Amino acid sequence: MTTYPLALATADEMREMDRATIVEGGVPGIDLMETAGAGTAKALLALPPPSGPIVVMAGGGHNGGDALVAARHLALAGRPCEVLLFAEPDQLPEDAKTNYDRLPSPVSVRRIGTETFGPASEALRRAGTIVDGLFGTGLAREVGGIHAEAIRVANRSSALRVALDMPSGVSSDTGQVLGVAFRADRTYTYGLAKLGQMLYPGAEFCGHLTTIDIGLPPSVVRRIGTDASCFHESQARRTIGRRKPDTHKGTYGHLLLVAGSPGKSGAAILAAGAALRAGTGLVTVATDEATRLALAARHPEAMTFALPPGDPPSQATALYNATLRMNAVVFGPGWGADDKNLLLLREAALGRLDIPLLLDADALTLAATGGMGFLLERSMHGGQTVLTPHPGEASRLLGTTTDETPSEAGTYVHIP
Repeated sequence: MTTYPLALATADEMREMDRATIVEGGVPGIDLMETAGAGTAKALLALPPPSGPIVVMAGGGHNGGDALVAARHLALAGRPCEVLLFAEPDQLPEDAKTNYDRLPSPVSVRRIGTETFGPASEALRRAGTIVDGLFGTGLAREVGGIHAEAIRVANRSSALRVALDMPSGVSSDTGQVLGVAFRADRTYTYGLAKLGQMLYPGAEFCGHLTTIDIGLPPSVVRRIGTDASCFHESQARRTIGRRKPDTHKGTYGHLLLVAGSPGKSGAAILAAGAALRAGTGLVTVATDEATRLALAARHPEAMTFALPPGDPPSQATALYNATLRMNAVVFGPGWGADDKNLLLLREAALGRLDIPLLLDADALTLAATGGMGFLLERSMHGGQTVLTPHPGEASRLLGTTTDETPSEAGTYVHIP
C-alpha cells in the first residue's frame, strides 16, 4: 500500500488496464474485485474500531461489488456491518452478484428504493463508519434521486466517511462535482490514483488518499500508461537525495532567474529565495537596479546580472551569453509584459534548447499574447518547457474563461 503514486489515471485508462489484466494477464475480474475489497477491509481494520456499526452503501456496478467484498471481510473479522444495496441483486454484474451471495449471515442487507429510504437514512445516522461504494470511477452524469439523498445524509453524519476508489459524485477525470458528492475522510483508490483526485474541487472530497495494489501487472501499466502524473514530496525526496560531504554549490546547478521590474521587486526576491531553499547551488537574477539592491539585502547569496542598456537585439545577445553558464532558466515573476521582453523570451526559448525553461507570471502573459508558436517550435526541437499558470493565466493561454479552465484541465493538458 503506497500513498500518492506518480501516475494519475483517467477512467478510460483505468478501464483499459483492468481489461488487459483480465484478458491478457489471465487474472479473473472477480479476483481483482476480491483484492480491492479485501485491501479496503484490511485498511479499515487497522483503524481504531468505530463507535457504531459500519454501514456500506453498495451501488449497482463493480464499485458496489468492491464494497460487498469489503463488507464480507469486515464482518468475518467481527465488525458489525450493514449493507445498503442500491440495486436489485439479480441486476448486479456477475462478479458483484457472486460477492452478494457470499455475504455471511451476520451482515444485515437492506435493498434501498424510494419507498425504503427512511430506514436507510436512520442506519446512516447511527453509523460509526460509512463506506461509499455507490459509483466509483467513470461517472459521467449528475447524481440524483435516492443516491443523492443518501450522499447528503452521509455527509451530515459525524461518522468516519470512507470512499472506495473515488468519492461518488466526483468526476474521476476532471475533479468536478456532478450534482452532489460524498465528502470522504479517507479514500482508498485501486491500482493507480485518479486525475480527478488531484484536481479541485475533487481533491477536497477525497480526504486522506491511499492507493491499494490490486495486482495490475507492471508491464500492463507501462504499456497503457497515463497522460498525467503527480510529482509528490516522496518523489522529490528520492530525486534530490542526500547531499554528499565532498560536494559544493557548483555541484547543484546554476539557475538564471529573469524577474523583477520597477515596483515588482518582491516577485523576484521571493522566486530567488524559493530557488535557494529548494537546493539550487547557484542562483543568478537578471533584473533592474532597484531590485538588485533589494535582493542583495534579502538574499546576499544570490548573484545578479544586469542587461546592458540599448536595443532589444543586443540585450538578447547578452542574455543568451549569460545562459551559456546555466543549467536552467526561469522567466517571468514581476518581469513585465512589454514587447521587448517578448523578444528576449522568444530568443532565449529558441536559442537554448538544451536546458530546461520555466515560464511563470508575466512570461505566461507574453506567451499568450505573442502566440505560442515559438514554444511549439522549441518543443518540436526537443526543448523542455515547464508552464506554471494559475487559473487566470491558464485561461489566457487556452482562450477560455476561468470557470471553464479548471473543469477541463484533463482535456487541455495532454501528453502524446
